[in-house]
Amino acid sequence: MPEKKYGKPARPFELWNIGNYETVYWQEREDEYLAFMLKLYQAQPLIGFRYLHGRKGDRAVHIGPLNAPVTMEEVEKVVIECRANNFNKADVLGW
Repeated sequence: MPEKKYGKPARPFELWNIGNYETVYWQEREDEYLAFMLKLYQAQPLIGFRYLHGRKGDRAVHIGPLNAPVTMEEVEKVVIECRANNFNKADVLGW
């Protein structure tokens, strides 16, 4: 019988890949990268936040860095900013 480590069943997720070659283009264009990723994800941009880059419906959206995977510390900061701004759900997009 599988162990229920978190007390909840796994939920679905999507995996998209834009290709490693794309990251070279976006290196010097962080604002354009964030705008492109939000558009690709069909999310609206948010301003005035440090870790929340957009919103999709009632969900906050965070876009991870181009050159590194999303870390647990980064996710914790997203959660803190969500709680402080009345977001109960967040989508974290990362490499």
